[in-house]
Amino acid sequence: RVLRFFTDLRVMVSGIAMSMKSLVWALSLHFLLEFIFGVVIMDFVASHMAGNDFNDEKYDELRQYFGSFSRTITSMYVAINGGEDWVRIANPLGLVSSALCLFFALYISIAVFCV
Repeated sequence: RVLRFFTDLRVMVSGIAMSMKSLVWALSLHFLLEFIFGVVIMDFVASHMAGNDFNDEKYDELRQYFGSFSRTITSMYVAINGGEDWVRIANPLGLVSSALCLFFALYISIAVFCV
């Protein structure tokens, strides 16, 4: 009876080990997707901020969510994992461009439904 338990355990551990390759590729795709979208969003935000007063209080949320590359990546990660509503994170991007809000929604759609 005990040997049967260990046989089942061995089969479960073997299945988990065999799926690691797929997990690594899925995580790699996710990180690549997040990096590409993060760089594009930061480029738009940085070019918008170069021509405006970054210390204006209407840009506080934009600075909070997208003030640096690490904040951008963190905000994007939190948005797809349910830590904060993605619409709330995307709203400050409307100060930069409404197309950027759609771009962020595209990222959310791809990350949630495809990866």
